[in-house]
Amino acid sequence: MKPGRPPFTARVVAWIGFAMLSCPASASAANDGLGPGEQAVAATAREPGAVIIREHIVLVWPNDLKPQWYAESQVHNPGEMADWLETAFRFSARWMRFDPNEHYARRNGENIRLIFVHNGSSDFDFGGKRPSIGLRDLKNPVAGSEDWFGWLAHELSHDFWHEHPAFERVKQVWGEGMCDYERYCLLLNMGMPEAARRWSQSLQEGNPDDRYRGGAWMLLRFQRAHSLDGPAALWNYLWDKDFAATLGKPQWIKY
Repeated sequence: MKPGRPPFTARVVAWIGFAMLSCPASASAANDGLGPGEQAVAATAREPGAVIIREHIVLVWPNDLKPQWYAESQVHNPGEMADWLETAFRFSARWMRFDPNEHYARRNGENIRLIFVHNGSSDFDFGGKRPSIGLRDLKNPVAGSEDWFGWLAHELSHDFWHEHPAFERVKQVWGEGMCDYERYCLLLNMGMPEAARRWSQSLQEGNPDDRYRGGAWMLLRFQRAHSLDGPAALWNYLWDKDFAATLGKPQWIKY
């Protein structure tokens, strides 16, 4: 931590102004602040844990999970992990001009936040009224590691592309690359420049036939070549455009 710099939680709370609520996963609806749909997802957790609630996300954290945290993240405990995810959600919503929580609330007549839970599912889970994110086995990537934060950034980004009206026609081909590009942007903007630098290098050195890193590098390279000021400017430029006509032919698609 830099001298004189407050911990991540203090910095985030000062900026966002939210409060934390944490309670056992088995707590009643009257006590834990979750709606019925959120209760149903939280109840799928494989082990007893804490339900940590933020304005846009919910993190169900196993009680026995005590990881070694990647230092650059400035995260030291599950509450700060939830803060990190909340901040990532807010960045993404601003960049993409889209709030998936509001989108699904209009459809379902119920607000269900994006829930992260260790329940046997992996990655972005499309099932149910509203997608959630399964925390894999907590070992691949290792919970709390540098790759863990990058992986979470990628999976969270899926929530913004899955039903984004401006990018509906490109998500099947470009979706994974868009999420790997967002991974870089989130790491960079959330005070993790070394992790972002390593990820950028990985994208540049990746196989152009890879729809994940190859697609992400095409997006990042275009942003830099056109001097676009970050992801908000890039998505605004690409709004409703044909990606192949603008960025070039995706090499992972064999015509």
